Amino acid sequence: MPPAKFPEVRRAGELHTGSVTVPTSGPTPTPAPGDPSLRRVHVVVELQAPADGATGGVQGAADAVAEKLPWNRLPAMVDSASREAAVVAADDSRSLEVVLLLEAHTEDEADADAVSVVTEALDAAGLSPDAATPRQVVVRDAYLP
Repeated sequence: MPPAKFPEVRRAGELHTGSVTVPTSGPTPTPAPGDPSLRRVHVVVELQAPADGATGGVQGAADAVAEKLPWNRLPAMVDSASREAAVVAADDSRSLEVVLLLEAHTEDEADADAVSVVTEALDAAGLSPDAATPRQVVVRDAYLP
């Protein structure tokens, strides 16, 4: 008697290709040791009373900094949505929040790279270290909420 044939069972999130079942979803991949991982870095820039009329206030400073971000140093930020949301003005606290996606081996490396990128953009936007200073940096895994 031939062996009984059971119906094929497929679970959600799997693709059946011939005799091999390949998962199509699963946990976020983790980088191999030594590989950089994608990090989301929030940098708060404290503004020292920019001239509201001359520079457009806090929003004017945010627009100027966003325009001067060195995108060539931020290859993970290729889509327009992440670029448009990169710099947010906080009028109530006279500060800017800069959100960057970058690859780094460690949180310290991500912190240093983000501060360097933001400082470069501030300088290119004409904001001196006396007028705008990165104060708070928070580094997170980009795949976590």
